[in-house]
Amino acid sequence: MNITCDFLGDWYRVVLHELQQIDASIDPTMDPNDLCIRYVNWRMRQIPQGPREVHVAPELQCPTHLVAGFEALKDKIRMGDDLTSHLSWWLENLSFNDGLLNDWGIYHLHLGTAPDRKKPAFVERTKEVLMARFDDCNAYLIEIVLHQQWTRKRLLEIVHRNWPDTIVNYRLPGRVDRTFTEQEHAQLRKFGVLTLIEVDGVGYMPPGGGLTTSGVGICAVDTCNRIVYNLRDYEAQLKAKATEVAEAFRRHGVSVGEPLELTMLTDGGTVWAVSQALDAAIKLGPLVR
Repeated sequence: MNITCDFLGDWYRVVLHELQQIDASIDPTMDPNDLCIRYVNWRMRQIPQGPREVHVAPELQCPTHLVAGFEALKDKIRMGDDLTSHLSWWLENLSFNDGLLNDWGIYHLHLGTAPDRKKPAFVERTKEVLMARFDDCNAYLIEIVLHQQWTRKRLLEIVHRNWPDTIVNYRLPGRVDRTFTEQEHAQLRKFGVLTLIEVDGVGYMPPGGGLTTSGVGICAVDTCNRIVYNLRDYEAQLKAKATEVAEAFRRHGVSVGEPLELTMLTDGGTVWAVSQALDAAIKLGPLVR
């Protein structure tokens, strides 16, 4: 039995189609690897929907004029609502690299309560923004600060003091030899320099994964590499077990001819090998593992 498939090509077509659905300006002839990185970078700048427990740092003080927006945003987080409208306008730009997120894993969210006049899909832009970290089940609300304070060391100090377990994987065994001012850190980040940081005498790798010299997050590059490796591995496994694959289809009453042509489909996290001709599919596993 001979199996033909091109899972990487299928993946790139899925990515291109999704980006075209949001009217992203993408050159269809772009290098597939660059396309993958831009797509993953764009996805990582979004906050996946899902209810979360809200943790507010005791240091956080909300200005009176932002209380309504802050309380409304907390309710949205608890309910698992879509938070995209609170994120940066730059979310629409696939080439944009969020230095704060890539470096420290911190999102900034605007606290407006009405649609923005220029971009109604977003809430009104506020001078002060909420700094927060998210995981699948929790939201850690760090501080409300003026926009553009992207290297404010106090943000990591608050995380370190209140939720050290959330960044323990980035902790270094010793102290950092050289520390930098916030202005110096901003310059280093601008040029894509991975910068260690010391908080209360404890050294940390960048708790957002760090960034490359191009400004792209290391996590985005790593995720793309893992996707490519996994899809190639799934292809190799299927071809090595072609006879067993065909037999699996036959056991379910599907008549299999040769060659068996398979395409890759994904529901976002799981990869399926699909035979369009046979209207049948095999579940392979996670897209990223």
